[in-house]
Amino acid sequence: MLRKKGIWLSFVIVLSFALLMGCSSGTQEGSTPANGGTEQNADGTKPVELIVWTFGTTGYEELAKEYSQLNPHVTFKEFTTGTDYGDHHNSLFTAMSAGGGAPDIAMVEVGQYGRFFSAQDHFYNLADFGAVELESRYLEWKWKQATNADGSFIFGLPTDIGPTVMYYRTDVFEQAGLPTDPKEVSANQYVGEI
Repeated sequence: MLRKKGIWLSFVIVLSFALLMGCSSGTQEGSTPANGGTEQNADGTKPVELIVWTFGTTGYEELAKEYSQLNPHVTFKEFTTGTDYGDHHNSLFTAMSAGGGAPDIAMVEVGQYGRFFSAQDHFYNLADFGAVELESRYLEWKWKQATNADGSFIFGLPTDIGPTVMYYRTDVFEQAGLPTDPKEVSANQYVGEI
C-alpha cells in the first residue's frame, strides 16, 4: 500500500510544474474520456485519457505507466515538444488563447510563469484538489513560485529547484595555490582569481 501511495505521490509531484488541467479542446474537467464519455468500465469508472505536453527529457513515461497500472482507467498521451522550450511555451500559450487544443497537463519553465499567470482563468486551482497538503514538501520560495501573489491559487507543482554543482580539478587548484578540500573551496570566493 505504501509503495502504491509513493508511486502516485511521486507521479503527481514529478509530473508537473503547471498542471494545465482543463485546457484541452473538448475536455471536461481536464480529462478526455477515451470513448467520448458514454462507456464505463466494469468497476464503474469512465476511461480517461490525459494529454501531456513536455519538453526535453523528463522520464515521465515510466511514471505514467506505473500510474496507469494502479489506475487502469487512466491513460496518458504524451507529446514531447522537443528541447526548444521557447516553441513549447509559444504553442501552449497560443492553444490556451485560442480556447482549444491545449493539453490537460503541461510543463512550464520558471522563466515563462509571468505570461501564464496572466491567464489564470485557463487553469484549475490545484488548492481545490488538495495540493495545499503538499506544501510542506517544498522549500518556501519554490512553493511561492507556483502560486499567485496571495497564495490562494496554486497553478502547479514544482519539479526541481535547479541545483548547480561545480566540478574542479584538484591538481590544477593545487598548482594555482588554491585550496582543494571541497569545504574550503565553498567557503572562499575566487571569482576572477583563477
